[in-house]
Parts: sequence; structure tokens; C-alpha cells
Amino acid sequence: MNDQRMKSEKRSGVRVITAFLLMLALAVLGLTVSVAADAQSTLTVTTSNLSFENSGLEYAGESYTKVYDGKTAVTISIDNLTGVGIQSGDDVSIEVASASFNDANVANAYEIIVKFKLTGADAYKYAQPADLRLSAKILPKALEWNGNASATVTYDPDVESFEITPAMLGSTVPALKPVTGLESEINALNPTVTFVNALAAANASATPYDTTASVDLGNANFTVASLPVKVTVNPIEITNIVWEGNTTLTYGDLIGITATATVGNRSFDVLKITCDNADFAKGNAGTYTLVAELTDTVNYKLLAGTNAPKKDCPVTILPRKYTVSMYYYMYISQANNISLAWNS
Repeated sequence: MNDQRMKSEKRSGVRVITAFLLMLALAVLGLTVSVAADAQSTLTVTTSNLSFENSGLEYAGESYTKVYDGKTAVTISIDNLTGVGIQSGDDVSIEVASASFNDANVANAYEIIVKFKLTGADAYKYAQPADLRLSAKILPKALEWNGNASATVTYDPDVESFEITPAMLGSTVPALKPVTGLESEINALNPTVTFVNALAAANASATPYDTTASVDLGNANFTVASLPVKVTVNPIEITNIVWEGNTTLTYGDLIGITATATVGNRSFDVLKITCDNADFAKGNAGTYTLVAELTDTVNYKLLAGTNAPKKDCPVTILPRKYTVSMYYYMYISQANNISLAWNS
């Protein structure tokens, strides 16, 4: 009698061990999570029993995803748990104890580990369920700029396009907009402008031109759109006007006075000479003032202030002097009368 009892208990023990090993194998494969009191009492959890509502997770491409938030934990609950072979009258249920990514960072996260717990008066009769592992990944958090950067260039008629360099942006690179819970990480970022699109050469304008810069945040957990850059094109400031030609003339002379705009060793043909006195146009004798004016007031301007270039040029036209020669001759008429005649 005792031998039969021992043999029965031995067979029962073998069944329990076999069932337990089978549950472990299934759990490792991610097919089910089971807990059993014996070979006939099993609780099964699959992904269809799990609820991801308000978890921040999405399912795409055979994988669960969430946007980086600096945390590993996710919220998962159990819906419609299927119980097979639960002993009649047993008070036992299964809950999600925790669910978390294996790592909080985008580069290292590849799965969610779901741990379970048993509750109820009869929970002690059942083995602890194995973990459920779900293929998953964390996506970078998209950040936004809190404004735009700016750069300034000077118009150049010989340049087809302006290459805006990172150094030209200086301290105008704006801050990134804060994200609740990630403020310290965002503040620690050091955005590096890696490339700025060339801006087609344009006329000087008070209204900035728009271009963009590519930015590397140096942190795989974040991404950001191209940095908007406002480029102001300033006019060339003429620092000197070179007057050439004789400014003292005589009536009837050709006027050969020229004015050239210069900046350093560069010269620009953007000046015209005017005089508001009608007598000058006639070449009449007198003292006049010639004025150099810009023909392009959009892309060029004259330096103002005490160092402003001399744009006025006084010109004097003198009367032309004529030499009159006078002589006389005397002749005697037949009547011996003497006559004098002037000839000039």
C-alpha cells in the first residue's frame, strides 16, 4: 500500500516538474507566460491579454515604440486574462508587477520586460510567472528651436553666392524649447552647426533673407529640425571719393573732371557728377560746386560722420582773355591831303 502511494506521489512530482519546465520554455520563446499548481492548472498571458492604452507605446513593424522620455518604465495592464484549469474555488489572479525597457536610451533600448505578480488568497499555490519580453525600441525626441539665428554679410558685386559660416552666427543661435522632465538634459546639449546653405548673392535689403543650417545635437536621444537663419545683406559703405581733373578752367576748355568711389584698394563705378547751376552747363565763367551722387543707393551708401568722403568739388571757370592788336597807317592823297586810318 505504501509502495503504491510512493509510486503515485513520484509520478505526480514528475508531472509537476515536466509542466514547469514546459512553461519556462514557452516563456523564453515569448509565446505565453504561465503559472501552474499542477499540470492541469495554468494561467496564460499573451500580448492579446495586455492593454497598452495610455502607455505611450505604439505598435509598428513588429515592434513596440515610444518617444524618448528619459525613463525605462511603461504602463501596461492585463485585460481578459485567460485561465485554464484553475482549481475550482481558488482565489488567484495575475497582474502586471512592472513593465520597463531594458535601457532608457535610444541607442541601447531593444525590448520591454514585463514582470507579473499573483494576488489572491490562493496565490501561494501557484508558481511565479516567467517574464514576458516584447521587441521594442525608443525613438528620439524631436526638439524645437526657440527662435532663429542671424548673420550679416556685405553686398559684393563680384560674388555669386554668400557662404554663411558657423562663426558668423556667433551667439545668435537660439535656445531649444524646454520639455517637461527633460529640462536638464536639453540644457546640457551643445548644438553644433555643421553646415549652412549658401545664400544666392542678393541685393542689400533691410528685410533679412531666409536660409537654414544643419545642426548636430551630439545626443542620439534627441533630434531637431534645421536651424532657421536670417541673413541681412548690408550695402557697401563708400569710404572715399577720388576727384581727378583740373578744377580751374578757362571759358571754352573741355571739362574733364571725374569722381570715383573707393573702399580700400577697390573702386566702384557707381557715381555721377551733377551741378544745379545752369550756367555751368553753358560753360560760362564763374565758381560752381560739383556734387558726386550714387547711381545705386540700394547696394551702396556713403560713409557718414566726420570721416565722410568729400562729395562736393568746387570748380572755377575763368573768362578767356583776348589780345587786340591796333596799328595805323598814313597815306597821302592826290590832293595832298593827309588822312589817318585805324586798322585792328
